[in-house]
Amino acid sequence: MELRLNLEVESNLTADQFYLLCHLGNHMNHKREVSISNADLTKITGFGESKLLRVKNELKEKDLLRINFSYDEKYGGQKSNTYLINSKIIEKL
Repeated sequence: MELRLNLEVESNLTADQFYLLCHLGNHMNHKREVSISNADLTKITGFGESKLLRVKNELKEKDLLRINFSYDEKYGGQKSNTYLINSKIIEKL
């Protein structure tokens, strides 16, 4: 799915925040959701784990990203997170 970020709505994004949103946008489904692990996100973005967590939290605080944590009930431990990008900054092409 192609998308465009509407920066008129949110013009104070840092380069790292914009970069992460672009990568998440490249993997989102028609519901604006992305299911991906932190390990995969660090590979895709080149961010270290602490930087990735910081940038995700910044986007969450700006209400641009919602994070749903998934856990494996059978084996325990965390699975891939599901991210929802706020529709106010997305324009479908």
